[in-house]
Amino acid sequence: SALARIRSRNPCGSRRTALGMDLCAHGCTILSAAAVPLLVYFARLCSNKSPMIEIPEENKADAAVGCWIAAALYFLTFVVSYGYTRRKARMAPVARPETQMADLQPRE
Repeated sequence: SALARIRSRNPCGSRRTALGMDLCAHGCTILSAAAVPLLVYFARLCSNKSPMIEIPEENKADAAVGCWIAAALYFLTFVVSYGYTRRKARMAPVARPETQMADLQPRE
């Protein structure tokens, strides 16, 4: 199948998928952290019928509801993606480098 051919060309194998999931989770965390306050601000402007939002007055109430719903969904996305990144960080073993005590005696 076409999917099998695409997977066989991937030199990274499953590591690329795991890395992609981590990057996606970090990206979603950052994007949703920025989107929630912005959408809340837009919702407040629409609720107050501010002239800063250039849509017809009769549509501002519906726009405010849409912004509140979008903010709630982005908040849910933030919680899930941040939880994923925290869980992955806790599950990852801590890499401790092998160290050896240096010989402090002068060499003769």
